[in-house]
Amino acid sequence: KTSTEALSQYVDAKLRVQGVLSLTIQDEPLLLVPSTSFVDVASEAPTDPFTAPIRLVSNLLADDAEAAMAHRVKLAGNVTFNCQRSFFMQDATGGVRVQPVEDHELRVGQAVEVVGFPSAGGAVRTLTEALVRPVGGVRALQPEELDAGEGISFKHAGTLVQISAKLIALRNRDGSQVLE
Repeated sequence: KTSTEALSQYVDAKLRVQGVLSLTIQDEPLLLVPSTSFVDVASEAPTDPFTAPIRLVSNLLADDAEAAMAHRVKLAGNVTFNCQRSFFMQDATGGVRVQPVEDHELRVGQAVEVVGFPSAGGAVRTLTEALVRPVGGVRALQPEELDAGEGISFKHAGTLVQISAKLIALRNRDGSQVLE
């Protein structure tokens, strides 16, 4: 069995791989590769994934979605919410949930760069297996004011918002307080 550390050198590299194509093990096609001797590197991965160009959150899945999901992308913005295994960040164009490889002590407002794999599931854009790098200080963030009477749009998903409403219930869900 090959270690995860040994395989990590292949992330974002162009490879020629020989293996057995399986269509029954998972919902998606899977290439079963016996060992790294069946892997040929056509072009090396960048030594520093943070050298990739910064993309806008709004363009995360708008471009060629298939190509974008095959490689990591780099985003820059500020942390808007931090929870146990993920956090939210946003740039001037939108918000994204980030699921980092390692836990980080990040404060709301912290400037960060993240490099991860875009995921096209759900209403909120998501970066998985993300590398995180704080790049500046913490700044106060201004939420976008929403009017509950006008409805809430998916364009606000993952972004810092402010809303005025009447509190009708307070619940505890999975150890977190939820205002309804």
